[in-house]
Amino acid sequence: MALCSECGTANTEGMKFCGECGSPLGERRPAREERRVVTVLFADVVGFTSRSESLDVEDVGAFLAPFHRIATEQVEQFGGVIAKFIGDGVMALFGAPVAHEDDSERAVRAAVAVQQQLENLREQRPRLALHVRIGITTGQVLLRFDDDGRVDGVGDPVNTAARLESAAPVDGVLVGARTRSATIGSIEYDEVAPVQAKGKSRPLAAAVARGSRRDARDAPATPFVGRSEEREQLWSQFTGVCDARRAATVVWWGRPARARAGWCTSFAGVSSRGGIRPGGRRGARLPSPAGPRCGHWPRSSSCTRACSTTTSSFLSSAVTSATWVRERRRASVVG
Repeated sequence: MALCSECGTANTEGMKFCGECGSPLGERRPAREERRVVTVLFADVVGFTSRSESLDVEDVGAFLAPFHRIATEQVEQFGGVIAKFIGDGVMALFGAPVAHEDDSERAVRAAVAVQQQLENLREQRPRLALHVRIGITTGQVLLRFDDDGRVDGVGDPVNTAARLESAAPVDGVLVGARTRSATIGSIEYDEVAPVQAKGKSRPLAAAVARGSRRDARDAPATPFVGRSEEREQLWSQFTGVCDARRAATVVWWGRPARARAGWCTSFAGVSSRGGIRPGGRRGARLPSPAGPRCGHWPRSSSCTRACSTTTSSFLSSAVTSATWVRERRRASVVG
């Protein structure tokens, strides 16, 4: 894989130009710096210092390997990047090198997914006793993009995320005020007392993330203006589906920050016409284990939310069902 230094897209080996933005690949460019608002995730293993004191260095590496693997998988799955591994700690960035309109939500969901995966791991391997704290905050940092595609950041949000991690409950996710305000409609939180963080002039407002709000309608904070022609076209298509009792597909394409989610949400929340009220399931087009650009991810995430299950169990069931159907077909052909 060759990472594009401009947009961060992973390209196949041998490509001379990025398939996403067209920038030349393989050129040695000086590191560049950029100020940007990102969401910082900081995770750390509980009790690692005392435990590693009595372990061989290879045993230490084996102990940390599952945590590093799970953190990397979940961060990348939700569109973030691992900035660095600091011993038993992991620092991840959401919003760099590629920014999304919901980076704060992606970071919180990734953190909750990490804790869920670690819980499953502890059930499978009780003697491992791998527990992690996670802190998340959003703010402006100075990003440094290296010529090999790596990205790092410095600034107060990085320090704040580390302080929140230290104050987080064991196996918990502690989220700062700015990140919480950006995700309050989609993530459930428990109130906690302000954090007295070392080196901070005032206490940090924070909350513990519990998971996604399954009943959240993601209503827009402000009225949606414009797009009247497109709205009428979509409503005409929707009523035609209801009258004909036949399915139809409508694709709305646009780059991030082009109000795609707000436009669809606005339509879903329109007043009832003729007793018909549209509803739906929302599926984010996030990177998936099948690949960074898997088009089936929206369907997968929609089904997992509807069925109150996890993505991994949903995919496992889908693979099992597909295998059963394939074997049945093979048996019928042979017979």
